[in-house]
Amino acid sequence: MAHMALAYLIHNLYTAFESYFLRVAKHFENNLDDASWHRELIDRMRIEVPGIRPAVVSAGIAENLDELRRFRHRFRNIYKSHLRSDRVLEVSDIAIAVSDQFGEYHTRFLEWVQSIIDAEGQDYSG
Repeated sequence: MAHMALAYLIHNLYTAFESYFLRVAKHFENNLDDASWHRELIDRMRIEVPGIRPAVVSAGIAENLDELRRFRHRFRNIYKSHLRSDRVLEVSDIAIAVSDQFGEYHTRFLEWVQSIIDAEGQDYSG
């Protein structure tokens, strides 16, 4: 039963990342393909959109995020099957690594946003 609780935490963690990325995509890009937006969202976050925004995460962390996305999908759709506890622990290690790394990416993105705000302020005052 403990592995189900851990799986639920991983599910929630990935959902938080996805919500963050969705806000970035909607604010800076304003469209996602309805059919494949979950996967497309991660791909978008790893690339720079010239003239719009920098990459939010690296390709390496994007791969790990995609692993969490796939796990969340499986967790949401397990129905009568079961999760292997060894797999939950493996994905838990990935979740910990992503969580540990993400703060750096978040800080870098916020610094970029702040630089835009600062530049806009200079345009109006100068």
